[in-house]
Amino acid sequence: MNKDMLLKEIANRIEGATKSDINVVLDTFEDVIFDTLKADSSEKVKFGKLGAFSVKAVPAKDGISAINGKPWHTDAHNEIKFTMSKTNKNI
Repeated sequence: MNKDMLLKEIANRIEGATKSDINVVLDTFEDVIFDTLKADSSEKVKFGKLGAFSVKAVPAKDGISAINGKPWHTDAHNEIKFTMSKTNKNI
C-alpha cells in the first residue's frame, strides 16, 4: 500500500474527510515525530497499539567492498527506528 492508497482508505472510513485533509494530518504526524526525536534522542513516541518510534545510535563503520575491493567508511549517526508492540506483532 502506498501513501495515496492509504489516504483514500482513511478518507473513506472518516465521514466528511477528504484525501487532502488526511494528507495534512499524516504530514504533520511525520513532522511531529521527527522534530520530537531530533530535539531529544532519548524520547520515545508511542503510537497507540502499533508500537513506538525511537532513536538508534549507529556507530562508525569501516570495511572493504565485496564487489570492487575498495575500502569504505560510514560515520556514526542516529537513525529513527520503529518497534512493533508485542500484542500486534503477530497478525
